Formats: sequence, C-alpha cells, structure tokens
Amino acid sequence: MRKTVLIWECNETFGTEFLELFVHDANIYVDSTVIRIDGNRPYKVNDSLVLGQDWTVKQLDLEIQNLKKSLHLLSDGKGRWFNEKGEEIYPLRGAADLDLSCTPFTNSLPINRLPWQRNDARDLETGFGVEKSETKVSVARRGSGKKEVPLQKRQF
Repeated sequence: MRKTVLIWECNETFGTEFLELFVHDANIYVDSTVIRIDGNRPYKVNDSLVLGQDWTVKQLDLEIQNLKKSLHLLSDGKGRWFNEKGEEIYPLRGAADLDLSCTPFTNSLPINRLPWQRNDARDLETGFGVEKSETKVSVARRGSGKKEVPLQKRQF
C-alpha cells in the first residue's frame, strides 16, 4: 500500500482540504475533509471515494457535517449511478466522473483515467455535486474551452 497526503488551500474564500490517498492492489481509496465558508456560512465536508486502479469512481460517501446532509453514490463504472437503496439515478446516466465543487481533487479523475497526449482537449460529462453547501447532484458537461496550460498527468 502507498499513501499520499495532499493539502489544498482555496484562494477564492476561506477554505482548506486535507486529503489522504491510499493505493492498494485492487482499489484506490481517498479520504478527505474540506472546511470552507460559503458566503457567511461555514461548512465541513467529509468525503470518501473508492476508485478502481484505472481511476474509475466506484463509490462516493459524502457528509456535510454541520448541515446534517449526506450523499451515497455507487457506480458500475459504465456511466450508471445508484443511490444507497440501489436505485439508479437516471439523470446521471452516462456521466463517467464526479466533480465535487468543494475539492480540486475530483478534477484529477479524468486526467488520470483517460489517455492524454500533449495539448489534448476533451469534453467530459460529469456528475456535479456539493455546490453552495448542497448535496444535490446533477449532470454537467465540462467543455475543454481554451486551454492555456497543457495537462500533465501526475502519478501518485
């Protein structure tokens, strides 16, 4: 098992994240705590991700502690997402990744999952959640837009 610790500081408002990434033989486990202020409202997010070795999301458990909100998602790795009762969440069908607005880490999921060449650009369909202290999840298409900085794959 390999362990990596990442710390991130938000420059837009007060916020920080402490993230631990554990690479095992079969899966990658990510445990993170984010503390941020949204407007005048502080919140603390604890999230855990289970990823395949190919960086495909298998499971998300997320809790906004002080707001007593939580979210549990499972994925079959083929664009189908399920809630804690095993019911498919049809609006997320086709989304390969999750993009949690409270952490930059989830931006690395498609970067690590997909093959890239220098100056590649792609449109990605993601499940998007934790926007403005909410645990609502919707589908968002992330466009490549103009790229000013080439993507670089980082191995953990």
